[in-house]
Amino acid sequence: MFSQLHSALTRDDGPAAEQVARLAPGSAGLSRDSSLEGAAAGGAMRKAAVLILLTDEPDPRVLFTVRASHLRKHPGQVSFPGGSRDGAETPEQTALREAWEECGIAPGSVHVGGRLPASVLPVTSFAVTPVVGLWQGGLPIDAVADPAEVAEIFTAPVSALTDPEHRGIWRFPDPRFPEPAAQSSPKSGASLSTTPNARRRHEGPAFVHGEFVIWGFTAMLLDGLLDVAGWARPWDSTRIIDVPERFSR
Repeated sequence: MFSQLHSALTRDDGPAAEQVARLAPGSAGLSRDSSLEGAAAGGAMRKAAVLILLTDEPDPRVLFTVRASHLRKHPGQVSFPGGSRDGAETPEQTALREAWEECGIAPGSVHVGGRLPASVLPVTSFAVTPVVGLWQGGLPIDAVADPAEVAEIFTAPVSALTDPEHRGIWRFPDPRFPEPAAQSSPKSGASLSTTPNARRRHEGPAFVHGEFVIWGFTAMLLDGLLDVAGWARPWDSTRIIDVPERFSR
């Protein structure tokens, strides 16, 4: 699983650490600066950061949160810990602070490997910088949800996230077109359809992990991470995954 990364290693602290080394500033897919960061600094966009936290295991796990149902924005959605940058904070400082506030993850227990390029969240005009970190503590991750912001915390192994049976395209139907016939996946229970999605107005990569459906901005960031890390496997981009109401409000 990690053979293609050996030439990029700068240290040998374990498989997941190799992945973080591969995602170091200056390597493909990561940067310490970007045009989006510059635009945000100039006031064109608001600045935010999220923490993509990996465990140091042969099959690394990724940490996710489920946003509290009472939140005004994106309640119930699966996300990475994160939020707005305060003052002169760097993206790394923001990501670590938010992970501490939302999940009780001590900043000293995370080794920061670098950043993914900032991406725009159009609905809110945020330029969001994903910060990639490696969990330095014992397993499982020592995390406790703050009920004011987080309903649940879970982790998913990379092997499950890259399983083609667990991947597809999320979509919300365009009312101008009829609904396609859907089938239930025997493995995940999610509603799937192989109808081409060319007519769908709202769509993007999606992941199913047990009862959870990861979609939207979080899924886009996750999809990019898997590609950059060399973990991604071919999957059916015509398979449509319906997002349950609890995750789509």
